[in-house]
Amino acid sequence: MRSLAYRISLGYVLLTAVTVAVGVYAALRFVDLGGSVGRVLEENYRSVLAAENMMEELEQQEGLLLRAQNGDERARTAFAARRAEFLQWYGEAERSIALPEEPALLDSIGQAYAAFTASADSLLARAGTDSVGGAARPDRVDPAAARLRALNLRLLDVNQSAMLATRARVERDAWRATWAVLTTAGLAALAGLVGSLAFVRSVTRPLRRLTESVRRVRRGHLDEQVTVTMDDEVGELGRAFNQMTARLAAYEALNVQALTAERDRAEAERRKAESLVEAMPSPVVVTDGEGRVVLLNGAAHRLFQTEDASARWEGEPLAAVAPAFARRLDEGAAGSEGALIDIAFDGTTHTYRPRRTTVRGASGVVLQIALLEDVTPFQALDRARREFIATVSHELRTPLTSLGVALDLLLRDLVGPLAPAQRDLVETAKADQDRLKRLVADLVALARLEAGEGRASEPVDMASAVATALDGLRLPAQEASVELASPLGDEPLFVRGDAQQLGWVLTNLVGNAIRHAPPGTVVTVRGRHEDGAVRVEVEDQGPGVPAEAAERIFDPFVQVDTGEHRPGSAGLGLSIARRVVEAHGGRIWADPHAGHGLFVFTLPSEPFS
Repeated sequence: MRSLAYRISLGYVLLTAVTVAVGVYAALRFVDLGGSVGRVLEENYRSVLAAENMMEELEQQEGLLLRAQNGDERARTAFAARRAEFLQWYGEAERSIALPEEPALLDSIGQAYAAFTASADSLLARAGTDSVGGAARPDRVDPAAARLRALNLRLLDVNQSAMLATRARVERDAWRATWAVLTTAGLAALAGLVGSLAFVRSVTRPLRRLTESVRRVRRGHLDEQVTVTMDDEVGELGRAFNQMTARLAAYEALNVQALTAERDRAEAERRKAESLVEAMPSPVVVTDGEGRVVLLNGAAHRLFQTEDASARWEGEPLAAVAPAFARRLDEGAAGSEGALIDIAFDGTTHTYRPRRTTVRGASGVVLQIALLEDVTPFQALDRARREFIATVSHELRTPLTSLGVALDLLLRDLVGPLAPAQRDLVETAKADQDRLKRLVADLVALARLEAGEGRASEPVDMASAVATALDGLRLPAQEASVELASPLGDEPLFVRGDAQQLGWVLTNLVGNAIRHAPPGTVVTVRGRHEDGAVRVEVEDQGPGVPAEAAERIFDPFVQVDTGEHRPGSAGLGLSIARRVVEAHGGRIWADPHAGHGLFVFTLPSEPFS
């Protein structure tokens, strides 16, 4: 079996061989052309150089001859020495003969130079007699020098013409060589392109057929088979594809019944879920990820008045099916968690608490389920409870005040002296009356907070509020032998809220700290800015709050046993403090890990101006 890799490698080897052959042929042609050009140009260049130097020597010798004629002995000696230079360049020209015209020209140059030297020697021999020397140069030396110069110019012109002819011939040969190389390269490229196309077609044709078969399998034709005509990797792929489709067809045949049963079970589960939703007494609204209604149970149909068969609701936006409900549901989602929604229904206004859940299926389908819990009866009960507490509190305040006045009169001996045993009983009754009075005050404050009454919104300096609260607790602190400290500094700690309610929170926390602080210790109130909020800490040296009771202590009527008996309230103070702080957008907690008593609350900071 010839593999696909073998065929590809063979094609690349052949293409590389053709490329190398074209390159070698081009290199040989250009090397041969360059060698011949170099040889011709070198020979002509040497002849030209020799002719130019002979002409230069002739000019030098003419100048020396003129000076020697005028009696310069050094010029005479130099003229004799320069003859050898001329003959040296003449010999170089004879050694560089490359053209057929050069031998005859060189012979003529040799004869002309001999005539020139003979005339020069005759002239120098007679130099001394003005009559002879002065007439001999123009008649014999100058014509010989002129003829010699003309012959050298002829030699120079012949070689330059030969060099130009060589250049033209080289250009023609180079053009022919270039065309030959380009033609050879083009033929090689064409052959490579045709071979590559044929090879690519032979490989891609079965792959295209296989790709089309894969598309048919994707569309559901699991019995698709391809025809295998090649014995390489592509053929092996085709055989594997045929085996795969055969197994897929068999698997499909085996699982059709199981899939049908699973579909029936899923349909039964869906119907069961719809039946359960339909049986729920509370309205249930199911919408998809885009807010379109998917399901409404009977209670929701009655609430939205969509029971009529002509009413279109399935697939419609919730805002179109129930505009008022959709708007209030969005407002409740944007507001505080658990916000209530009032809806007019059956001639009365019902209050619902929406409970929203997002369900994401395995296929990515998102459903929003809204269960509307009708809390109208509970609101009525809560309203009755608040009214009862307020009524009882107000009814108890008057007799408790009268009882307190009577006990004060007895303790002051205004109606007669009391025996020691009688005084103990009256003091005990007075302490119980004070506790009942604080309980009634706490109940009244709790009722007002639950009713949302009496909370102002103004800038409050917590530093001033702390100072005011501590001033009111100096006497109880002295009676308990406890010192009060507030190292707040001069930094303003402004928040927005009700100064009276926030002062009540501080009074409650500091009062608790005084009751639980050992005698001779300090109760410290600190305040500072922290992350855009004002943080207030009330710290005492008492045993603190156990970790298991750190949250429970803020529930109504809860008191924690710390191992000490200290008379206090009925357990409403911290519950009211939490309600006040949270109503102001803050948070309050007890730190059980401080090792002593530590209560902390934070409030949003108000910019100081």
